[in-house]
Amino acid sequence: MIQYDVLNDYVEIKTNQNQTLLHELVDVFCKETPERLIQIEKAISVKNYLQISREAHKLRFSCSYLGADEMAKLCENLEKWGLNSYSRSMRDAEIYLSAIEDTFEETKQEFHRYLRNRTSLHAAF
Repeated sequence: MIQYDVLNDYVEIKTNQNQTLLHELVDVFCKETPERLIQIEKAISVKNYLQISREAHKLRFSCSYLGADEMAKLCENLEKWGLNSYSRSMRDAEIYLSAIEDTFEETKQEFHRYLRNRTSLHAAF
């Protein structure tokens, strides 16, 4: 679900708040993603295919940056759907959104597990 080699690069960098860069990136991702999902839902409700695609693209970029490949792939599928689906039912977009929401919850839990494990590993030394 997550490419840990991507995360490992961020763990080594410290920020001004004496956290790892990864902690800050995960915090931002977890805080901003629900709003992105709401924006996608709104775009679906008004059948704005282009906006669906744009919001999915923004979310895909965030996912890719953190190595959340499964979620990024779902976002990419929704992004492409929005660009190529002017005659299709919005039900497909709703299904993609539901899958993204479910994967977000799993991804968020996996990020937090990873951070807890890394923190306890460093505390042991």
